[in-house]
Amino acid sequence: MVSRSGKQIGHFQIQVNTCPIDNHGTIGKCETPIRSLDWTEDGKWLLIGEEGLNDGSGQRQDDYYLVKLATMKLSTVASAYTAFWLPRRDQIVYVTPQDLAPLPGGHRKRNVWVQQLMFFDPVKGTPTAITSGLTNNVDPSWCEGAR
Repeated sequence: MVSRSGKQIGHFQIQVNTCPIDNHGTIGKCETPIRSLDWTEDGKWLLIGEEGLNDGSGQRQDDYYLVKLATMKLSTVASAYTAFWLPRRDQIVYVTPQDLAPLPGGHRKRNVWVQQLMFFDPVKGTPTAITSGLTNNVDPSWCEGAR
C-alpha cells in the first residue's frame, strides 16, 4: 500500500510465489516479505526490494520493482543482490545475483563466483552493464564527492 499524508493513494500485490508450505513437501502460494523501500530524493519514484523468488543461503537476492508516483505504474527492475539510487540522479545501481563462470586459461576447468554491476534507467526501463567478465562486486556503495 502506498500512502501520502496518511491517505492511501495506491495498492499493489507485487507477486505471489509458489513455495514449500510445510515439512512434507507441499507446495502452495506464499507472499514474500518486502525488505526495502527507497524513494528518489524528489519523491517521484519508489524502489521496492522484495525477498527474491530464487533467494537462498548461497545466492542472496531480492526482486526489485519501481513505482512511478505520477502514474502509480509498477514495473520490474531486476533480481539483484542489492540495489540503490544514485544521489541526484534518477538511476539505480544494482549487483546481479552471484553466479559461476568458467575461469579461462588453466589445464583444468575451474569456475569462479562472479557478480556484475549494472545501471538501471527507470525512464527508459533498461539496464546497462557497468562491469562484465570475471568481476565479483559484492558490496558497492556511493562515496560523496565521487562524480
